[in-house]
Amino acid sequence: MEVNPKEALKEIEKIIALTPAKKMDEWLDAYRQYEKETKEPITLFEWILLKNKNA
Repeated sequence: MEVNPKEALKEIEKIIALTPAKKMDEWLDAYRQYEKETKEPITLFEWILLKNKNA
């Protein structure tokens, strides 16, 4: 599946703008843990997109 970078960026901006700061802190902590446990982690932005789609 081809991802349009401009559309993905718009989606990330929307998610970040609408997500409360406390929840973003939780996501950052979870992402940092994911980074430690994964040999080749995806980017934070990719992780947020996936997390939001699976929610």
